Amino acid sequence: MPHRSLDPDLILGPIPLIAHLHADIPARGNRCRHLQIAESEHYLAAQILAGIVGKDLVPVCQHGSIFGSLVPLYPDSEKIVNFTQANLMAEIMGKARALIMRGHGAVVADNTVEAVFIAAHHLEENAQLWVEASAIGTPKPLPEEEIKRAAAGTFQPKSIQKGWTYYLAKGQKQGIFWD
Repeated sequence: MPHRSLDPDLILGPIPLIAHLHADIPARGNRCRHLQIAESEHYLAAQILAGIVGKDLVPVCQHGSIFGSLVPLYPDSEKIVNFTQANLMAEIMGKARALIMRGHGAVVADNTVEAVFIAAHHLEENAQLWVEASAIGTPKPLPEEEIKRAAAGTFQPKSIQKGWTYYLAKGQKQGIFWD
């Protein structure tokens, strides 16, 4: 599959572009199935600021609830290039949907490319709100019960497909896809 770099501002504005798809990376623990793992190519700042300052990224909005009470932090900023690193990342990620790589970017995992894309969008939205709230005080995470309720209602196949269709059409209209 050919790889092509694209200008993120041309594509979707603040939406992370899924540029790397690594299928069949074996994971450990309860993730012993092959996952589709996508990494934000353009490493949007809001996703990594928490790790840079040593603070946990917590859910502060409804869409952030899909990540549970905390987005795990991978302690190394270098690119994952071997199975030792990949296994450590998978171990830290555990059952989480996303992981922040300190000073590098984010990794989002789910069962379909569409779900990964929408989850990456939700991660960036939550991270931007977290960063903005941090400028005026300490962000208060959503309560655990609210996280459970919001997560159950916000990340359903119908809403994932609706979001995917919207951004796909937006990208096609802007002429960023190729045959």
